Amino acid sequence: MMISTKGRYALRVMTGLASEEEGVLIPLKEVAQKEEISEKYLEAIIKGLVKARLVIGMRGKGGGYRLAKPVNEYTILEILEATEGSLAPVACLEAGHKHCMRADQCLTLPMWKGLDRLIRDYFSGITLAQLMEQMKEEQVGGQD
Repeated sequence: MMISTKGRYALRVMTGLASEEEGVLIPLKEVAQKEEISEKYLEAIIKGLVKARLVIGMRGKGGGYRLAKPVNEYTILEILEATEGSLAPVACLEAGHKHCMRADQCLTLPMWKGLDRLIRDYFSGITLAQLMEQMKEEQVGGQD
């Protein structure tokens, strides 16, 4: 499993929005500049986040984007799944994948299931709020 640029940028966008005053709409152009992401590429990312109802977008003058819920209610898993789709380490564990004819004899399947469980547990155990707090601690710790 490898998290794509899209997934990594989605996390940057979400942390960027989380660092703003709650409820304030941030224009896409401002998010793109702050996070140093192409505005065109960011449009595709933000579209997926809006579709997943993680972000609220308002068009027109005074429009922009904001988080859809409090920062502590987001898990890293849901953000990555909104942009990456499946995080399964092998195709046979992806949601909606056709049952593998060899699953009953596959000696490696338990290992892949274990890795999938570790990935899901790890990312679902980290909230956006915790990620933000960790970033603050590292910034403060690095100023010594």
